[in-house]
Amino acid sequence: MTPFPIDLPELLSLLKGGLIVSCQALPGEPLHGAHIMAAMARAAAAGGGVGIRANGPEDIAAIRQAVELPIIGLWKDELHGFSVRITPTVEHARKLAAAGADIIAIDATARPHPDGLPLPERIAAIHRDTNRPVLADIATLEEGLAAQQAGADLVAPTLSGYTEYSPACEEPDFGLIQQLASQLSLPVIAEGRIATPEQAARALALGAFAVVVGGAITRPQQITARFVGGLDFKNKGVLRRGGSETRPYNAINAQNYAIHPQAGLIGAVDIGGTKIAVGVVDEGGRVLARGECPTDAQRGLADGLRRITELLRQTTTQAGGRLRGIGIGCTGPVHPRLGTIGNVEFLPGWEGASLAGALSQALGVPAAIENDADAAALGEWAWGTGRGTKAFLLVTVGTGIGVGVIIDGKLYRGVDGAHPELGHHVIDPSGPGCFCGATGCWESMACGPALERWAQANHPQGRRLSARELCSLADQGDAHAQEAVQRTARYLGLGIANLVTLFAPQMIALGGGLLQSHHLFLPAIHVTVRRNCGLVPHAQVIIVPASLGADAGLAGAAQVWLSRA
Repeated sequence: MTPFPIDLPELLSLLKGGLIVSCQALPGEPLHGAHIMAAMARAAAAGGGVGIRANGPEDIAAIRQAVELPIIGLWKDELHGFSVRITPTVEHARKLAAAGADIIAIDATARPHPDGLPLPERIAAIHRDTNRPVLADIATLEEGLAAQQAGADLVAPTLSGYTEYSPACEEPDFGLIQQLASQLSLPVIAEGRIATPEQAARALALGAFAVVVGGAITRPQQITARFVGGLDFKNKGVLRRGGSETRPYNAINAQNYAIHPQAGLIGAVDIGGTKIAVGVVDEGGRVLARGECPTDAQRGLADGLRRITELLRQTTTQAGGRLRGIGIGCTGPVHPRLGTIGNVEFLPGWEGASLAGALSQALGVPAAIENDADAAALGEWAWGTGRGTKAFLLVTVGTGIGVGVIIDGKLYRGVDGAHPELGHHVIDPSGPGCFCGATGCWESMACGPALERWAQANHPQGRRLSARELCSLADQGDAHAQEAVQRTARYLGLGIANLVTLFAPQMIALGGGLLQSHHLFLPAIHVTVRRNCGLVPHAQVIIVPASLGADAGLAGAAQVWLSRA
């Protein structure tokens, strides 16, 4: 077995980006017992966990013999007169290290501690006596900053919602995770009420170094109670949770819910300037079959409709079901209430066409259409990162910039149902002209082609590179590519800062081809938002990569129909 303890850099390399499973059962719980926790740890290791969080010397000693994974050790001990429970004294830490813990987790909140030591002295004593790194469990940003100053090696928002001064919440404290990740130089371990893979992924996207999940994996009584509370068979065949009808929010959960046997499938059409994607999607957002063809708008509307119709029939056959409706997401201005296409630069000759009506007639089912940015926002809100938010924006950055706005579960529309073209608000009046009529609009300054144009114009040899190549070179340390990417990141940040000030949303998700390299852009975006959004609670706005990826267009199109059904 691997010798322990491991030094901190090696520990971090083992934990980075992974799932740490909390294997704990308190006295009186059915699974309490060191041998049971050791078996639980073996199961976690077999499932791909990268570390274990465990309570007390007895459990830790048993787990140490069972697995080679790093162990974060804590000792929950209630001492009279103190609310602090997690490793309350240095002596507790010594015994955890002797049992085999590789990292010592302590309560690093500002509450009184039994040993009376200031936090810097307590951490220094643990370092000295155990030769182990210290994970500071905290409840607020201020406590995280204080823990870093005091010499902690890692920080976790474990106690957010569990102190009298931190707000209680059923969801993970994503806002605090983002604040800690952006303002601390220490690794931030996301922990606290993380119950789904989507929540764990969101925590990593917000900057968490690794994620701890406990009860959602290792406490069968909690898992059982959650399922029992969600069952309601009074309306057999309809998905219900908590007594009200709902829909599953992703492909994983869709397999675990009962769907009405007559629900059918949704045809999805995503029309862009260069290609048309067509697919069949179920009510859980899972793309069951897909196909695509070049847009080739110059071949005419009739030819385009023929190709879309053929692809819909082919994918429906592949999916093995029947369509109940068709959703369409289309680039440029559309008229969703009429089902028609507006004046789209990339679709000459298609203006005024009743695309929704034509497809409805051809396939014999109702159809609905939205702007593609709005469609993508609907999909990401229903099945992706934005699930559960009340005020949500999706910014899609590729060959252009599109923004969809969801308020209280409904797509925001302007006059006559129009899509607000937030990608074309002006951020630099001295910038280049755009087909929208403005100079220096956001899209003209910060989309993929804008990055490419600036990079070529400022390259010593005038070399032309794609946005993907520039991002790859920036990752490799190329100075010119890094300059070009950072310039674009600043302009992206200015536009996003304006959205934060205008809408003060709970979340802004970032999608599209350019932001597949979101790690290159997010730091500058966060800095720009902090500098420019002083009149709104910007620290509470979560800015995170979108999660639907390649499925975003088709899932969004399907949600267009579901949102009207």
